[in-house]
Amino acid sequence: MKTKYIFASLLLSSFAFTGCEDMDTLPEGNIVTSNQKDEIGKIDPTKVEARVNAIFAQFSLMTPNKGALQLERHNDFGYPSVMLFTDANGNDVVTDDNGYNWMGDELSYTDRSQTSLSCQIIWNDMYAIIYAANNVAKEIDPATSDATEQYFFITRD
Repeated sequence: MKTKYIFASLLLSSFAFTGCEDMDTLPEGNIVTSNQKDEIGKIDPTKVEARVNAIFAQFSLMTPNKGALQLERHNDFGYPSVMLFTDANGNDVVTDDNGYNWMGDELSYTDRSQTSLSCQIIWNDMYAIIYAANNVAKEIDPATSDATEQYFFITRD
């Protein structure tokens, strides 16, 4: 009976060492580089549409500026927070800054400095979206005959 357990444990341990041998392939890590994305786009041009759809995912990221600001802000939730910032700066929002508002800096107009976290969130979000769109556009050949690629092509000057 003891021999059966020893044999079973040896069999299971052999699977652990040989079963994942084919998993050791590139890319290593959890980051896909721009070169790897470019190679995939050249191999399968239909992936351009997926890259365009990925741009829209940036509109609703939670704390997309955590790395840039070196902190996690409660009012940093992508494009909707930018819209709330600009709306609170308008004349049609009437409210008192009671210390609990997400848009307290905007309501008191203290977000007018380039060092304001709200200002940095707006710039970071908008330029991240522009950067992603430019990366998609640069991968499409202007002389392409593919209708999908022509649809997603943006004229570059």
